[in-house]
Amino acid sequence: MTDVLVVLGTFGLMVFVGAVSDLVFRRTMFPDTIPLISLGVLLGPVVGLLPAGSFESVGPLVGSLALIVILLDQGMETKFRTLGRSAPRALLLAVTTFVFSTVLIGLAATYLLRIP
Repeated sequence: MTDVLVVLGTFGLMVFVGAVSDLVFRRTMFPDTIPLISLGVLLGPVVGLLPAGSFESVGPLVGSLALIVILLDQGMETKFRTLGRSAPRALLLAVTTFVFSTVLIGLAATYLLRIP
């Protein structure tokens, strides 16, 4: 029973800190992720309240759910007009980055690693 209370209490504390840090961010533009990361480090490795191994089984599920929530939230806020205006520049950036990385890795493989 104690483990459940510790997990629920920790979750509640993290939600509270997240809400407060969001309010602080809206007023001061101080990044709201810094208090959450600090709280996670404090509760995990420093205090040892939440051992890292206890989340290995639910990590992929939580990561997938977080990705779904983030993408859904951003998708709902995206305006089609803004998307249409920024798409050509985003495509140019993506293609340029891909070509530059491919050429650079190819040259490094050929001349530094002697791979034909």
